[in-house]
Amino acid sequence: MIFAGKKQSGTTLIEVLVAIFLLAIISISIFGMFLLSGRLVSDAKVRTIGLYLANEEMEKIKAMDYARAGTEGGVPGGDLPQEKEMSKGGASFTVRTEIKYLDDESDGVFPDDVRPADYKVIRIGVGWDSSFQKNEIALVSSVYPASADDEEAGGILSINAVDFEGAGVPQCEVDILEPGLSPAVEIHTRTDDYGNVILYGMPESLDGYQIYLKRSGYEEVRTYPPYPATWFHPVDEHPTVMESDLNMKSIRIDEMGELKIGIKDQADNGISGFSVAIKGGRILGYTQEMEPQPVYVFQEDNLIADESGVITVQPASAGGYEMNLNDGNYELVQLDTSYPFELPAGQTKQVEAKCVRKEVNSLLVEVLDSATREAIPEAAVTVNGPNFSGNKVTDNFGRAFFWQEIMESGDYTIDAAMDGYENYNGLVALNQLTKKEILLERQ
Repeated sequence: MIFAGKKQSGTTLIEVLVAIFLLAIISISIFGMFLLSGRLVSDAKVRTIGLYLANEEMEKIKAMDYARAGTEGGVPGGDLPQEKEMSKGGASFTVRTEIKYLDDESDGVFPDDVRPADYKVIRIGVGWDSSFQKNEIALVSSVYPASADDEEAGGILSINAVDFEGAGVPQCEVDILEPGLSPAVEIHTRTDDYGNVILYGMPESLDGYQIYLKRSGYEEVRTYPPYPATWFHPVDEHPTVMESDLNMKSIRIDEMGELKIGIKDQADNGISGFSVAIKGGRILGYTQEMEPQPVYVFQEDNLIADESGVITVQPASAGGYEMNLNDGNYELVQLDTSYPFELPAGQTKQVEAKCVRKEVNSLLVEVLDSATREAIPEAAVTVNGPNFSGNKVTDNFGRAFFWQEIMESGDYTIDAAMDGYENYNGLVALNQLTKKEILLERQ
């Protein structure tokens, strides 16, 4: 063999492909690092411009006469816009200006200081969108009047945002409007870490200040004019501000939750397309009637169950919910929870409602105290009839529902027993969905 003693040389195709793959990974990584570095440099440049704009706006305000340092619709009022758009260095910015009065402790505090609007605090926030997120730079400074004669009068408006436990809710967006004043008041601010906003030097207004609260994941709440300007008696009325008075307003605001109601038939199958009316959640107020009725924030007259027989209310305000069936051919015979359904703040509430067609042979027994007509839970109920025998314990509503496919029309015996009560034995003629009320007498 002429070539028997020589070695093969060269590179296989697989080695070439592996080398290209590794080179591509390295190239992409290096390109990504250059790209990230460029974005960081660009963001740093935009941040520098934003800081420049904030300083520029702050110096303009500090150079003004004290009396002119105010915003359009704000307290103190002035010609400065609360928000404006600016462009510089190829970037777009939103500049937000907030000016408010504060009480200087050096000359006493309210109520000893009858004019607590001693000086003004200025906050300039400059925001922009970067490659990664929304950004903001904020500067805070103060300006003081030349003399005590320049201090504003007015009243103090203290707004407290609290949850169902009475704890303060921080960082709520707060809008305060009083369009009936001249100039009109339109303040946009936030609650502090304790859920509080305190505003000094507020002009007097009788039931005129409109307050709106919102926060991500929470319900949106507001105040209303007192009755009869509002058709119901509001829980949260517009606050009044009187000069030299501390005017306080606490408003409850809770996390939103979810309400899921499963509609099932007598055999525990979901009923798709079932229609119900639901109202509930936050109580806005009460009607003007001999027996006042609650006015709820949520009210829908036609909610439809999905293909699994589930009705979902989401997001849902915390509170109690009531449900009515829109199909008169059905009867609500069983619930697995208290009624009205109580939805805790920030949670999911699942309810199972058994609804039966009235033409179905079945028996709904309700056991009540004969003296008070209150429901008797956990009473033992036994039913016997043609081809049927069953026993159950009443639920929290004093109800026990009996059904089987073999149930026929006819006479059925019913026995009911509960500790402390006389036993009951009776007869009921069953035809379609039949209701039987049993009154137990105490021993």
